[in-house]
Amino acid sequence: MRPVIEFQVQITDGVIFIPEKYRNSFNPAGNVHVILIQQDVQQTGLGASAMDTEFSREFLDNPALIANFAPLTRDEIYEH
Repeated sequence: MRPVIEFQVQITDGVIFIPEKYRNSFNPAGNVHVILIQQDVQQTGLGASAMDTEFSREFLDNPALIANFAPLTRDEIYEH
């Protein structure tokens, strides 16, 4: 079975350093499969990324204007 290790680390000049305690778990000359997940979380605590926040702000500042638009009523939203 291949070892799977998860850790958080700061990227420095495009380099990801494997923490010392995990370095012996892998062949130093071997290949590894890498998945990167950004850890930035907005201060709202909602977990929105900066891109999501920017998109939302742009959408709210410049809403689409649709002729004869009528929002759904509460009953329409929840009817099955």
